[in-house]
Amino acid sequence: MAAIDELTHENAFLKRLQFATQSEQFSAEQKSLLNETAGQRSGGGCRRD
Repeated sequence: MAAIDELTHENAFLKRLQFATQSEQFSAEQKSLLNETAGQRSGGGCRRD
């Protein structure tokens, strides 16, 4: 049973490595909104590339 849990965990980790960069990218509009929101909270600008 432990082997199944270990392989399940490893599979999830590898899926995150493979797909995270594709699914977590911000569009230009999302980046703009993020920068505006961060700027309002901190009183300054926030740059995320």
